[in-house]
Amino acid sequence: MRAREGLFLCLFILFCILLSNVRVLGQQSVFSFLYWNASPEVAASGAAGVADRTDAFALYYNPAAMIFVKNISIVLSRITQNVADDNLKKINYFYEFIPANTKNYIVYGAAVLKIPKLGHVGGSIHIKYYSKKYLIDNEYSIVQRSTEDMDYQLKFAYAKAISSNAALGIGLSYIKRSTLLLLFENGKLVKPEGSGLLFDFGVLYFDLFPFLTFGSVNEGRKGISLGLGISNYGSQIRFKDGTDSPPPALLRFGATYSFYQSKMLGVNFNVELNKRILDDPALSYLCFGSKVIFSEMVSVLIGRVINLKNGESSYNTFGFGFKFLWFSVNWARYKQGGGVVPHLGLSFNM
Repeated sequence: MRAREGLFLCLFILFCILLSNVRVLGQQSVFSFLYWNASPEVAASGAAGVADRTDAFALYYNPAAMIFVKNISIVLSRITQNVADDNLKKINYFYEFIPANTKNYIVYGAAVLKIPKLGHVGGSIHIKYYSKKYLIDNEYSIVQRSTEDMDYQLKFAYAKAISSNAALGIGLSYIKRSTLLLLFENGKLVKPEGSGLLFDFGVLYFDLFPFLTFGSVNEGRKGISLGLGISNYGSQIRFKDGTDSPPPALLRFGATYSFYQSKMLGVNFNVELNKRILDDPALSYLCFGSKVIFSEMVSVLIGRVINLKNGESSYNTFGFGFKFLWFSVNWARYKQGGGVVPHLGLSFNM
């Protein structure tokens, strides 16, 4: 290991330790849909993906990992979230009723292109579409309302290798939310809107201790990879009604170990810390996962996500994938947000 790479690694680890102790604001961000995993492959592997992405999903987890896209990568995924329980709550003397059949749809799409001598550039769109029915009791009459709203994020990112074993990535995104809460103001129902600019930063150190990888395949990443991703960092987001929300800033610090690689079998292990760094500290997770690949076509993934503040909120993950030529399909199943989540993703890489 060269002296420059050793210094880079030491600063990298120190930076992660310092960030892990950032004081949170204590208020939960209303943009919580951005905490849901974009990649079903990562979600199935215990939500640990900051150090192992090789496709356009890197824009979500760690923009530095875009350097592993050979030429072009296009990905698309969708989550269907079922609201499992009836929820009747009082808001400023008014009542909001969310029926059990309400569904939220979270869609993610991204593309990365390699530009010779310049680096890798990418863009993504992250959308949450939801439909809700409200029953409002203003102590004089009951009014039923329906809303269909969409929150979204547009992101652009750039990545470049700074040595044979290290890469940096940066990203800039625009986020917009159309509904915060259903409020009553001056005798009228209003839906406050808010938007803002957020920043991403990623670091990747790879092929550390390559002799730790066994098998007969010489291509691909070897040994241990370390990744740091900071997503959606920025200032408080102000809404038109005067309220604020912290951005959904998330720290990811993790490692991937390529244990075995051959034409017939591949085995990887992942570990990662996920921590909100500006809002509710209750959502800090330690993630573990593994992936087994058969004949470079079929993959099986399992994982465990441990809530460091509330162990009862921990959950297991499972999924599988199929790859043929430049195309792959991945599916994941896990329990999050009050119900079982089906997660499907498609990707094209060449």
